[in-house]
Amino acid sequence: MVKMGMICLRRGFGSIVKKFNRRFKKEGFFYLVVLWRVFVNYIVRFFRNDTFVFQNKRYKYFYDAYNHTWANERAIEIPIILGELRKSKVQFLEIGNVLGHYVDIPHEVIDKYDVSPGVINDDAATFQSKNKNSLIISISTLEHVGIDEEPKEQDKINLAIQNIIRNLKEGGKSIITVPIGYNCCLDKLIEEGKLFSHRLFFKRRLFNVWKQCDWEDVKASKFSEDARGLAILYIEK
Repeated sequence: MVKMGMICLRRGFGSIVKKFNRRFKKEGFFYLVVLWRVFVNYIVRFFRNDTFVFQNKRYKYFYDAYNHTWANERAIEIPIILGELRKSKVQFLEIGNVLGHYVDIPHEVIDKYDVSPGVINDDAATFQSKNKNSLIISISTLEHVGIDEEPKEQDKINLAIQNIIRNLKEGGKSIITVPIGYNCCLDKLIEEGKLFSHRLFFKRRLFNVWKQCDWEDVKASKFSEDARGLAILYIEK
């Protein structure tokens, strides 16, 4: 039995080594940097404060193996959105298939590229809901609109936000989270602020600790694999 266990252990370790070698050959030093960042953030999570403050209320950081949330902006995006959903208590539409990877809450999802059960493959800039929505959410999705598509359309993010407004009921609300520094056209819209009822911001510090801040503190943030600055954008119709 012990011998069989050792054989299984060696095979498992061998499989990990093979996967590492494949990724390292493909991505080189960059892959080592990613692994190191994930490892450091994972270890530190056990020693740091496990809560952050948003709008004078304390939330727990959200940790999940999917997408290594302890090492990126998902750690605060998910609890903030879940908190808003608890307050709203209405059926909602999500742009981008994100929330369903973490919690089981029945809702309609629109995602142009994610071919998954229950996901409507439609474009954020052109979709039309059968009925107007009381609440539309989006978690780190809209920054990709127009710049991670072919053909590239820099102004498409403006069209997508206008379309979200069109698909809201009178009195409806949209809550959108996006990283700063990924989409310069979106950053410009955020800075102008005309499309949003109000804007809130977070800045990332060492070991994925997030602090609420002002636009001036994050406007120069650069995106590098994950966010250094995060915007929480509200639209009220």
